Amino acid sequence: MQNLPGALSSDNIGDVLEMLYELIDAKGFAPPHYDEYNGFGREAQRVYDDLYLSN
Repeated sequence: MQNLPGALSSDNIGDVLEMLYELIDAKGFAPPHYDEYNGFGREAQRVYDDLYLSN
C-alpha cells in the first residue's frame, strides 16, 4: 500500500478502485508507445482485477 496510502482510509471499494486505476494510468505503462503494461502495471492490474471481482 506504499503507492496508495489513501486506500487504507477508504470504506468505499469504488474509491479504492479509482485510486488504483489512476495509479496504473500514471505509472503502469511502458515506453515508447505506452500501449503495454510495464512490470508495475501488470502487478497493479492483477490487484485491481482481484479487488473488482471480489466485490
